[in-house]
Amino acid sequence: MEWEHCQKGQFMKMIKPRLSKLAAVAAMVGVCVVGWGFQANAALTNLALHKTVTVSGSEAGLLPSSVTDGDTLTRWGSAWTDSQWAYIDFGAATTFDSIAIWWEHSNAVEYMIQTANTATSNDQGWTTLFHPTNDYDTINNDNSLSIKRYFKLATPSNVRYLKIRCIKREYQWGYSIHELMVFNTASTPISYSATSPRTSSNLNFTSSSSGVSIKFDGASGFSSDVFGPNGQLVRHLSGADASFWNYKDAMGHSVTNGTYLLRVTSAGKTIQEKIAVYR
Repeated sequence: MEWEHCQKGQFMKMIKPRLSKLAAVAAMVGVCVVGWGFQANAALTNLALHKTVTVSGSEAGLLPSSVTDGDTLTRWGSAWTDSQWAYIDFGAATTFDSIAIWWEHSNAVEYMIQTANTATSNDQGWTTLFHPTNDYDTINNDNSLSIKRYFKLATPSNVRYLKIRCIKREYQWGYSIHELMVFNTASTPISYSATSPRTSSNLNFTSSSSGVSIKFDGASGFSSDVFGPNGQLVRHLSGADASFWNYKDAMGHSVTNGTYLLRVTSAGKTIQEKIAVYR
């Protein structure tokens, strides 16, 4: 599975409503489709889920545990100052190669993603994996004020602690994170079914700015399931709707940048492809 730090293309940009400022630019959408087939039961595991989180400080009621609780409606909020941090304790050395940060709109413009096998509250002993320095607030086409960032390591890391060290705020409030997710994509078993082998040539896409048209072996009756970068089901399409995905989830919200898995099933036969969506 391929992940990238998603800061490509043009986005609509919004300053917080409480600042009463709004600036927008036209959104451009590009889609890249790459063949990827594996067993239907293969799924990515969020290695950070329910792990212990230690932070530099918290705003009242915005708990550190929200960073790994698996609920994107909850969030951790830091103290209202630039230098803040949060780190996850996996409990033991853990191998991973992909990181996803779901910021609330109180985001960091400059921050570091760091790892260590011994945790400290300062920079001593931490190795920096990524250091964005100009990561400004953006919104999705559905106007939701949240920011999702994806990072892929060139080689997997095997460590006990993962830290987000926030250096510079965009706004006067503290930093706020809905969820921090960690995956080891290399651990996902990749193979074609021995009983019903399929090839990517059986599944064809035609992409545009409005969505992806889907064709499967010329079949008229099939269903399509779209899975997000975290492995969760985003959308189920059936009947006449199964042949087109409009980049929206089940709630009608536009999806964010990242790599999505499309699973198409017809008469007991299944083929899967990954779709990299960039805005």
